[in-house]
Amino acid sequence: MTKYLYFEPKGGFNDVLCSTALCLGYCMRNNRVLLVNGLKSDYKIHFPDYFETPRFNKYIIYDIEQIKTICLRNSHSIYPSVFQNEMNNILSGKIEFTYTKNGFIYKDTTLKFPDKNITEDIIVYSCGGGGYGIQLLRHVVFKKNVIDICNARYKTLHKPYLGIQIRNTDIKCDYVQFFNENETLIKSYSEIYLATDDVNVLTFFRDKGLLVKNFTTFPGEIFINLHNSKIDPSVKFTDMISDMFILSLSNQLISPSAGGFARLIANAKDEDYFKPFVERD
Repeated sequence: MTKYLYFEPKGGFNDVLCSTALCLGYCMRNNRVLLVNGLKSDYKIHFPDYFETPRFNKYIIYDIEQIKTICLRNSHSIYPSVFQNEMNNILSGKIEFTYTKNGFIYKDTTLKFPDKNITEDIIVYSCGGGGYGIQLLRHVVFKKNVIDICNARYKTLHKPYLGIQIRNTDIKCDYVQFFNENETLIKSYSEIYLATDDVNVLTFFRDKGLLVKNFTTFPGEIFINLHNSKIDPSVKFTDMISDMFILSLSNQLISPSAGGFARLIANAKDEDYFKPFVERD
């Protein structure tokens, strides 16, 4: 009988890719199928509506109806045992995992990555680890509805253009110093695309007289970071992908940002990941 690892990825997109790849590797080594519930991710979207990883169709399921059908079989044994007979409550959102510095927990049980042979039918796990998301992104194929949005926005940019990525919410950077150090380069471009999670950064650049373009939907309320904000899930995710798309296709990309997402964009640019998705005029 097939065994499974039920997984709720947390964090931003780079975290989702890294942690999913970690779980996928475990499943491939241990003859399990990975069940990835995007609706319980911080993006709160049904992943198959936005992307797929066809190379790994044998090992991974994103479709929530398939996941429900598998997980709600009463005959399955569950690890950790605290979740036995609780899969319906997990899938419905009645059970949410709490983040701690030692990992996600439920009651007194920490959801640790399995490092031993687990005999139960379904392993329940959640994390949002950092690392190199490009390793799984190489195998991601985005759906037409996402790519159409990216292409429509990309076509509004006059080429050549400069891409700038500045993360300044949960992870801060000195964007004023960054501007001062790169002012000559920045002002040498007549077209600039600025991807940022902080509206104050956008205002700063525009106050410098720069006609920067930006397609981010900013929340109306206080937020820690964009992927945990209350923006409509579909808007939040497509805005993020279109930022990656546009930045990776820029003639030059500069960024003072720390964190895995900035590295993911740089990797995507280096590998020309998005070029096959560009709609030619």
